[in-house]
Amino acid sequence: MAMRARGLALLAFVTMVCRPCFVSELPRRSLAAAAAAGSVALALLKVPGPAPASALVTKKPPKPVVAQDKSFQPVEVASWAQASKGQPDLVLGLRGDPYFLLPGKDGGALRNFALRAECTHLGCLANWNRVVNKFVCPCHGSEYDDQGKVLKGPAPQSLALAHVELTETQKVRLVAWTEEDFRDGSEPWWAA
Repeated sequence: MAMRARGLALLAFVTMVCRPCFVSELPRRSLAAAAAAGSVALALLKVPGPAPASALVTKKPPKPVVAQDKSFQPVEVASWAQASKGQPDLVLGLRGDPYFLLPGKDGGALRNFALRAECTHLGCLANWNRVVNKFVCPCHGSEYDDQGKVLKGPAPQSLALAHVELTETQKVRLVAWTEEDFRDGSEPWWAA
């Protein structure tokens, strides 16, 4: 509604300034001047614009969710450990985002944290490269270690964390990471 009011106000202003001529017939400088004057007029009218993007970002942690595999089936820890063959593997996690489950250290089936698979640079999906034992973003070459800590930019931050828990039936549940990041001391991704 506010965008329509702005557009109508700008159209009315340009029409009033240009009276008999059409906007397409205006020289570029006149059109730019009319648009600038229209912006000033809108500011003076105090017509509200769209909400800023920061107002759309929620500061609530995402709700816990049972991880799903590529077939949208709940992930069971024993079958995941066997299928992953000791390598990180993608699952559907918090807010429907892709997460990497990580194989356990010292004989454990699964680590107690998972990594959001989106590169912190522009959101491309990082891939696990088993040759170099790193997560690598295919878009711009950011690299992360096996715990998701950024090693090479342009990524500004480490991969986001989630807690990994097991349900009574041994299904993998992801829970929002609410603590300080153990790798770099930063706030959780959803609170920043």
